Amino acid sequence: MWLDGETGLTVNTKRASAVCALASLTIAASLAPAHAAGNAPSEAQSITLGVAYFGDSTAAKGSTRRGSVWRLPPLLSQDVVTIAGTFQGVPHLTVGLAGNVDDFDYLQNWMNNSRSLDEQDSLPGGGGAARLRYRVLNACGECFVELGSTAPAAFNYYNGAYSFTVESVQHALGLALTPAASISRKGKVRGTATLTNGSPVPDGLDVALIVRKGPRKWVRVAQSYGGRIEFKLKLPKSAKGKARLSLSRGTDAQYLAANTQSMKVRVK
Repeated sequence: MWLDGETGLTVNTKRASAVCALASLTIAASLAPAHAAGNAPSEAQSITLGVAYFGDSTAAKGSTRRGSVWRLPPLLSQDVVTIAGTFQGVPHLTVGLAGNVDDFDYLQNWMNNSRSLDEQDSLPGGGGAARLRYRVLNACGECFVELGSTAPAAFNYYNGAYSFTVESVQHALGLALTPAASISRKGKVRGTATLTNGSPVPDGLDVALIVRKGPRKWVRVAQSYGGRIEFKLKLPKSAKGKARLSLSRGTDAQYLAANTQSMKVRVK
């Protein structure tokens, strides 16, 4: 017990120490990283994009299991998933995606749903870091990141602590122009934008219409609504005659770049 000189109040030092210790423990717990990697789909923890996760593949040593399994959100065909991570073991840790598997068949379908885009599908050992990009082969409602060996008998050699972050999932888009033999220079051009499962893209997605006539080019931008895009034109008189139209959209954190082939039209 001691007397606070400013407030004149008696303070229980034991209780204050206990409260401080409890607060420190609470803060530490809130900052502690998750280490809840599963060894099978039913055990897989759901991950959040942009959050770092930690695991230790040594936990699977001596078993017939191939490695760690983490749950992804549903994916569409042709999506691109970017994963950054590090591996403390040796020689390296293979990473891949699996889809539509369960506890009964995931071993036979290990990493069955991805293709590496950069000819690299593993985290280098000894604390090395890498950023890996994968193309999703088939749409899946049950999707997973798997870390381990592609050969069951060899997994015991691929052990050690790792960390990884799924930085982004980018969806592929399909753009299309509504066919037209001619357009008015002050008229409208229409098109569509869909995901690989045929559903419309979210409203408000920017898409560019490019009008080319020889070396000259005019660009108009419109937003999607219900998967449809409508461009209101205001072209100069010099645009009259034969021209080519195309749609284009650059890449961003959520969507891959997309383009259409040019369509011949006459501008009136």
